[in-house]
Amino acid sequence: MTERHVAEGGRHIKRQHEIIAELSCNGHDTQRAREQLGLFEELQTSHTADRDRLAKNWPRGAPDCRCNAMIRATGEREGTASV
Repeated sequence: MTERHVAEGGRHIKRQHEIIAELSCNGHDTQRAREQLGLFEELQTSHTADRDRLAKNWPRGAPDCRCNAMIRATGEREGTASV
């Protein structure tokens, strides 16, 4: 999920730069658009830090949290339950 947030954030930042350029070219005030860009960039910094922290602390080869939740709920790995 953190990878998705980082990717989406990058797209939002890119689009906001385009909006600012459009507004500026058409002679409009860009103050609010630049403020919004600042918020997007702050969020991106947070999402990137979260992703990096999780990647650093997540054991290599460990299943993701959905799989762990399934193991806790059923006592077995998904797809390996005995019949």
